[in-house]
Amino acid sequence: MDASNSAEMHNEGRHEPGQEEVSLKDSGFSREETPFPDADNFHFLIENAYDGIIVLNRDASFRYLSPSIQRLSGHELEEILSKDTFDLVHPDDVEKLMRTFTEGIRVPGHVEHFEFRLRTKDGSWSIVEAIGTNFLHEPSIAAVVINIRDITEFRGMEQELRASEERYRYLVENLSAVVFTIDCEGVITYVSPALERSSGYKAQELVGHAFSDFVHEDDLPGLLESFERVMGGHTEAYEFRVIDKDGTLHYMQTSSRPIVEDGSIRGLLGTMIEITNRVEADEAKRRNVEHFKDVIRRQIRYYRAGE
Repeated sequence: MDASNSAEMHNEGRHEPGQEEVSLKDSGFSREETPFPDADNFHFLIENAYDGIIVLNRDASFRYLSPSIQRLSGHELEEILSKDTFDLVHPDDVEKLMRTFTEGIRVPGHVEHFEFRLRTKDGSWSIVEAIGTNFLHEPSIAAVVINIRDITEFRGMEQELRASEERYRYLVENLSAVVFTIDCEGVITYVSPALERSSGYKAQELVGHAFSDFVHEDDLPGLLESFERVMGGHTEAYEFRVIDKDGTLHYMQTSSRPIVEDGSIRGLLGTMIEITNRVEADEAKRRNVEHFKDVIRRQIRYYRAGE
């Protein structure tokens, strides 16, 4: 079939023997029997639908293209009709697409979801989502009907999101500080791998447990009060002791803020660093100062005793 005849079939409803074009009447819709006010309205909806509609014969040749195909591809309908069905499909997708079509027409009523890359008029590739339905067994249709839509922008956003997630994951997993999340019940829902360097616990050993299980009992009441303040909408830092896997105590400092979703607080997000060395250094400094003061006091008493 040449391009001019194909275009005439699309625009004027002409057909060749054995390849009748789908019309409102042939599709089972009539002016008297239709879910829409009239057949003209149905035709208007099809011609102006955002999604493209492709109707294929059993041999995968074109029978009908809706005007939206021109918007999706940039190609004139007559130009597309002059090509083989898979000419505008990315070479890497052709084999899979042909196999999907071949297998689909074997099963009456079969519905298949698939994606492929479509070459547009400017030479770029669009990502297309398609739903094909096998109506070959229906005498009034006897064709495969495919609805397609351009999802290039959506897939691009997905890819950027995955890239952002990868960058965030790399950052979190390589921070010296521990990143954690806790739900409203005080149950740990996430702990970054940095925890393993200071506690001996694997992250998965803590997830699902209450954070209170790992806090020194003398520090727990104050930490629970801090947790309630954060769950009330505050952001604050807090220092406390945790018990690592072998029972050793570590001094930790956290900075936490509430996680707000849809206007409600769903938990808290925090960072935690170990401050054991700092606390021990401060304690050593305090002891040295006290020792120095004690020495001075003894010297003063000594000189006074000698007067």
